[in-house]
Amino acid sequence: MKAAEIEKWLEQNTRRCPVGRVTQEMCERLRARPQIKDATERDRLIRPLVCVDCKWWEYFPESREARMAA
Repeated sequence: MKAAEIEKWLEQNTRRCPVGRVTQEMCERLRARPQIKDATERDRLIRPLVCVDCKWWEYFPESREARMAA
């Protein structure tokens, strides 16, 4: 793959956030983790603090499936 193709894919499918460059799926997984106040001993992964009040996920483009269904 050429660098330009990779950059184009990243631009179309990811967003910059304080956690790093994430896809919509990665963002959903991070937001689905329990907050630190709700975590139990069994929870190994908690929601990053920057994700607690974040609304950047609303700015992801429509998923490919949603575009195809329209």
